[in-house]
Amino acid sequence: MLSWLIQDAFAGMWATIWQWGLGIGMLIICLVLAYVSPIGRKDCLLAAVAIAIALIAMEIGRRQEHAHYAAQQALVSRTVKAAVKKAEGPGTKKWRDPWDRKNY
Repeated sequence: MLSWLIQDAFAGMWATIWQWGLGIGMLIICLVLAYVSPIGRKDCLLAAVAIAIALIAMEIGRRQEHAHYAAQQALVSRTVKAAVKKAEGPGTKKWRDPWDRKNY
C-alpha cells in the first residue's frame, strides 16, 4: 500500500525530478569546484551561471506549457458544454430512437 501511495504521488513527476536534480547537482558541483579549484574558478562560475539560466528557462517553458494546456482544456470544456446544451433541447426529446425497446 505504501508503494502504491508513493507511485501515485510521483506519477508523471520523475522526468521533472530528474531534470531538476541533474541541473541542481551540476550547479552544486560547479560551485564547489569554483570554490576549491584555483585554476578553473572563472570557468566553473561561468558554467554554474549557464546551468542556472538553463534551469530558469526550463521552468518558464514549463509554466507556459501548463498555461497553454489549461487554455486548451477550457476551450474543449466550453465547446462540449455548448454541444450538450444544444443537444438537450425539446426537439431531441420528441425524437424516438427506433432501436430502443421497452423490454431491455
